[in-house]
Amino acid sequence: MSPATGQSREHPPSLFGTLPPDVAAMVRDDAYLSMARQALATEIGELRDQVHETRKIGPLLEFLTNPRVRRQRQQRLDALLRRLHEETLLANRVRTLRDRLAPPLRAAIAHHLGNRDASYRQGLRGARYHEHWRRRHTLVEDRLRGFLRELREWHTAIDDDIEQRRPRMSGQSQWRLTNANAAAHDLEQAITDLNYVVDLHGSTLADTPFAEVRLPRLEPWSCITPLAEAASKQLLEARAYVEHLIHDFSTNKEQMLGTIDTLFRDAASLHSSIAEIRLAHSWAELQLYAETYLVSEEAVEPMVTEIEQRQNEAERARIMRQLAQRPDHLHRPKDSYELPVK
Repeated sequence: MSPATGQSREHPPSLFGTLPPDVAAMVRDDAYLSMARQALATEIGELRDQVHETRKIGPLLEFLTNPRVRRQRQQRLDALLRRLHEETLLANRVRTLRDRLAPPLRAAIAHHLGNRDASYRQGLRGARYHEHWRRRHTLVEDRLRGFLRELREWHTAIDDDIEQRRPRMSGQSQWRLTNANAAAHDLEQAITDLNYVVDLHGSTLADTPFAEVRLPRLEPWSCITPLAEAASKQLLEARAYVEHLIHDFSTNKEQMLGTIDTLFRDAASLHSSIAEIRLAHSWAELQLYAETYLVSEEAVEPMVTEIEQRQNEAERARIMRQLAQRPDHLHRPKDSYELPVK
């Protein structure tokens, strides 16, 4: 691999001052691997072009060509193919090293951002309200089902009163109305709790990079008042009014819950996108800084070998730690197991 083009660089004292030494070392390694990948991609492309051109040089009647010329061309082609194979293997090694380095480096940069940037940290904390919103939304759905169930029970009791030609609601209908009122109160309270989570989420994200994220609010539903209005009517009118309530809550209100659930998913996705973009931007800034001030072009190839050795040693150490945590009997050879006594 030929060294990347560029000029001699020095390490200025300021920008990396907030990075822990181990994270700065990881960023430097990532910069070396990035430069190696770019240099290898360029060189592999040039080698492929040379191989293609060399294969096109020969005349249509190859057997008429001077044997010495054919031999020289074949030798050149073989040398190009060998170099192309070597550079491709090296590019695969570099890709593997970057794939190993990326997850811990990403986690380290995210942790550093959370520690150093108060507004970013506050914005990330706002994500904890997503789970609270989901739970409150599920509770509203449950309370709506309960309210509809009590409405239908009340409707059945009113039907029975009409069939029995009663002049007013019976004790059974009054009891069903009481249950429906309790369910209506629970539903209204669940909506209030949901919107309270929305308010907390908004106040948490204010003046942060995530301020544009808004969890959907559910407009309050009037549940108790329509029940009182229905109870004040004559039985036939009350039954028709309850039928209207059942239709409204089972269609329009359930559709509203589905709509705000979709809006919530969009808001949660936007929150994740903002966090990812902020992290990617910081990562790119750190990498550019490292490539500009921390990396020497002449050291790219030996640094790739050093990074590979360090990663292999770390992997061996990880495996040895896992083996050390296994039960003792799994370390003993087969011959050391005691035979059962007859």
